[in-house]
Amino acid sequence: MLFTRFSSILQLFVITVNLQTQSFINAAPLPTDILKRQIGDLQCNIDRIQIITQVNEATADAQTLSGQLSSDPAASELVSSITSGLNATQSGINEILDALSQGQKAPADVRDAVGEGLTQAIEALDNITTTDPNVVKTMSKLQVELDQAAAAGNAVVTDCV
Repeated sequence: MLFTRFSSILQLFVITVNLQTQSFINAAPLPTDILKRQIGDLQCNIDRIQIITQVNEATADAQTLSGQLSSDPAASELVSSITSGLNATQSGINEILDALSQGQKAPADVRDAVGEGLTQAIEALDNITTTDPNVVKTMSKLQVELDQAAAAGNAVVTDCV
């Protein structure tokens, strides 16, 4: 799991460096507005790394939660919805990274899909009820990660003009 997080962060770093290099090498550079969005400033790239990190951490905690609630069918169904939302979010992030690496603007519908995946995960988590202190601890941690991922996603939209 640590490798997956590192790999996603490394992929974003490599894309950023490649885009910066391309802007200096290409005979026909990207239009300024697209190039600015692709490379992003420091805050934009921090936001990008934060959403990737938080989604990866949330995915790991959703797996933990799945094991903790495996004997509760209703809760297991909600955890499956959390996992499905996180998978959709990760898929969207990967599509955005792919678009950025190809010098394209991130598709708006894919950005929306990232938000929808996070919303699905948050809503499913909100519907799980338990009194088990270990499960409550995992759920609290997961809630913070999902909230931080959503905030970072909103920041990407705002900061990566």
